[in-house]
Amino acid sequence: MTLKSIELIGFKSFGKKSPLNFSTPITCIVGPNGSGKSNIVEAIRFVLGEQSMKSLRGKGGVDLIFKGSKNLATSNRAGVIITFDNTNKIFSFTNSGIGVSLDYDEVSIGREVYADGANKYSINGTEVRLKDVIDLLASVNIGSSGHHIISQGEADRVLNASNKDRRSMIEDALGLKIYQYRIKESERKLEKTILNMKEVAALRREIAPHLNFLKKQVEKVEKARSMREDLRGLYRNYFSSEATYIEVEGSRLGELRKELDRKALSLDAKIAEIEKNKNSEYVESENIKKIKEKELILSELRGDKDNLVRSLGRIEGIIEGIERQYARIPEVKEKIIKESEWKSLVEELEAKIEEAISFEDLPSVKEALQNIKGKLGSFLHSGGDNEVEKPKLEDNTEYVEMGKEREKITSQINDIKAQEGNILNIINELKEKEKEGESILRDNERMHYELLRERNEVASDMHSLTFGEEKLTSIKTAFEMELAEGGVLIGREVIDFAKIRVEGEIVRSIQEEIRRKIERIKIKLEDAGAGNSSEIMKEYDDTMERDVFLGREFEDLNKSID
Repeated sequence: MTLKSIELIGFKSFGKKSPLNFSTPITCIVGPNGSGKSNIVEAIRFVLGEQSMKSLRGKGGVDLIFKGSKNLATSNRAGVIITFDNTNKIFSFTNSGIGVSLDYDEVSIGREVYADGANKYSINGTEVRLKDVIDLLASVNIGSSGHHIISQGEADRVLNASNKDRRSMIEDALGLKIYQYRIKESERKLEKTILNMKEVAALRREIAPHLNFLKKQVEKVEKARSMREDLRGLYRNYFSSEATYIEVEGSRLGELRKELDRKALSLDAKIAEIEKNKNSEYVESENIKKIKEKELILSELRGDKDNLVRSLGRIEGIIEGIERQYARIPEVKEKIIKESEWKSLVEELEAKIEEAISFEDLPSVKEALQNIKGKLGSFLHSGGDNEVEKPKLEDNTEYVEMGKEREKITSQINDIKAQEGNILNIINELKEKEKEGESILRDNERMHYELLRERNEVASDMHSLTFGEEKLTSIKTAFEMELAEGGVLIGREVIDFAKIRVEGEIVRSIQEEIRRKIERIKIKLEDAGAGNSSEIMKEYDDTMERDVFLGREFEDLNKSID
């Protein structure tokens, strides 16, 4: 194994790409202080995987990057590529325990560091891990530090090394360091495996309650599947029968609607024709006109007669009053007394009274009173021959005038009665003639009423039909809603159920009973929470698969520990 070359790109003081070829067994690098001699050695350590920035005289990866100069710009990364001669095929990957040789004449190892401290490793241009680089170098007993690189000031360290340090150097020279690396790697893997086993056990404990819960849910899902199968059978019977009923009933109601509409149109046309004829024929006939004219004249005559009768009544009342007055005259006898006679009587009576007052004895007073009484009696029975002569009615002007007026009014009333009788006879004759024309109108009226009755029956039937159509619409709406729910519960095959047609009569009570059974199963499915059964089954399968996987992983990890 021979070091053939090293190439520095932006590493410390090497701003440009700087290749160094080692073509002789011994190579010396000379130059003034600060020219970069130590940077070449540090570049070798860097590319061989050195992780200690202190060994490379820096604090971080950014200290290894070229900072720039007057003529060169600052680099954004530092890179080193070292090339070894592999003609003898001594380089191999041995970390797996099986040596895998690299079938190349040259082996190039590269490393790049960026300003953020990130590192990138490569072998023959292929990006690898630091672990792979260390494994490759271990196969030829070299590394980033050891007896093969003695830096400035390290000679005294070798001479003054303790037994432990010398042993480490000897083991390194003998190629035993790879086994120490393997021991550390195995210990690290063992720790990681134990940690992984703990994590696997923790994960299995974590998912165990959820897995038990999912098992119960799966049992519910299995039960729900059984109920869905029952529901599928009920849906098949229900949807096929219901679709057939809706189709048949809709066809029947449609035909009935057409028949009733046709009948209603025919009746409406007939009724309109009769009403049109009735309105056009309802023109007042000549007889009716004459009757109305005669009735108007008759009404006027009767009004005049009533006025005359009232006037006659008043006149007869006046005449009767006059006659009553004259009838009482013979029963009343009035006497006419002259003024000289009653004055003389008064004077005589005054003298008699004065005389009686002057008497002191009672008999004289009685005698005087008797004389006064006799005078009064003779006065009362005198004058019988002075009776008033009885008056005659014929001499009363008012009575005579009232009698003439009565005769006149009576004559007028008789004339009016004669005219009234003639007019009534004419009216009766005209009415007889009119009755002959009215029989035709009555027949038309009877037919009109009959058509109206039939039209009302049709309207009633149409109302009942409308109720049936609304009921069918409600059934159809419920059917469509149930069809949509059935599609959610058991799939789109319910649409195929609705396309099946059933022979025979569809009994609504049986359909309602099936509907109730469907509703009970739907309630049970809802209580079972099987609405997302596919998700539950998927989650259960995933969780169970994960638990099985973790169990196998735990067994594999346990076997790897053994």
